[in-house]
Amino acid sequence: MPFRCLEYVTRIYEGIVPIKVRYQEKVYRIPNPDFYVVYVGKKEQPLEEELRLSDAFYTKDSSKLELVVKVKNCSNYMNLPISNNCDILKQYCRFLEIVEQNYSKHFKKRSLRHAIEIAKEEGILTDYLDRKAREVTNMLCAKYDYKMDIAVKQEEAREDGK
Repeated sequence: MPFRCLEYVTRIYEGIVPIKVRYQEKVYRIPNPDFYVVYVGKKEQPLEEELRLSDAFYTKDSSKLELVVKVKNCSNYMNLPISNNCDILKQYCRFLEIVEQNYSKHFKKRSLRHAIEIAKEEGILTDYLDRKAREVTNMLCAKYDYKMDIAVKQEEAREDGK
């Protein structure tokens, strides 16, 4: 997971930092990243834990590259202290509950679209789901892979262009 977060943040920074300034001596200021993963699986997990990129390195030496991902277990989000003061996280966890309750292996896309509609009716992540419903559906239908991620983004860009 930390490696995937590294990939994500690199892509985001590539979009933020103009090509010209990448080679300047002057420091170009970028936003501080913070990495979170919301776990909603069925395996027993701690409420909160940290994953480190350095755990994937061959040797634990004085490497200067580190990325820490905070994992929040939302399998039962009511027990998660942060959900009390983070409305977006609470909404996201509720959305995943709705997805799980409505998911059908035989009618994947239809059941996911239905879950998105239910969430929007409940006022859950409405702005985001209005803008990204297709991407959310595609990501939930297929297990994540980089090629799929790129294909979805290209498809969105085409639709935005229309």
